[in-house]
Amino acid sequence: MTQSTETLTARRDRLLGENTPLFMMLRSFTYLGWWNERRNEFYVGLYRARAGGCLWSRLETLSEEDLELTLSINLKACFRLLKVALPSLRQSEHGRFLVTSSVTGPKVAMPGAVHYGAAKAGVNAFVRGAALELASDGITVNAVEPGYIQKPDGFLADPAQRSRFEQYIPLGRLGDPDDIAWAMVYLASDEASYVTGQTIVVDGGALLPESPDLISTVPNEG
Repeated sequence: MTQSTETLTARRDRLLGENTPLFMMLRSFTYLGWWNERRNEFYVGLYRARAGGCLWSRLETLSEEDLELTLSINLKACFRLLKVALPSLRQSEHGRFLVTSSVTGPKVAMPGAVHYGAAKAGVNAFVRGAALELASDGITVNAVEPGYIQKPDGFLADPAQRSRFEQYIPLGRLGDPDDIAWAMVYLASDEASYVTGQTIVVDGGALLPESPDLISTVPNEG
């Protein structure tokens, strides 16, 4: 266990001890398992099998089934989970509803992921609308938009692919699950009690440059 993980675990335990209902729409990264420990205090929606996933398909070959599945997993599940969560959230002093969105859709586009991007853009609209509607109940609704996160499987598990993507990230590395976990922990904490309807981008600065060529160089003036 790394020092970072130990620190995050300690923070998790403190949050669990506060008896604050927390509902999260989560992806299947390892950090998500933390919130499944004490269901009487934390209620967690874990959509593990293909949660937050993209069924890659170009528009001309996208089936109605895959479109519906993508919308159901990434967007409709937010509505369904919130409806289940609302009674407990309203009984709490400061409920939290957290969603994992994505930079794909709200910020950038990717060929073969138009349906996924549209769903995630919808998630961000859901966050803003739900935050406004539930603010009078003292409930906050927020999201995290991960960039490229290192996982043990998938195309980024290949060292050559990982190196290729890292050169376009200003901080020079892929994200770690802990990077996303820290953002979630903040949004679940008392320190974020005045934050609602927001999405936090955690991408190592990947969205900052106007061009990949400008990550570490300054264009000639004139």
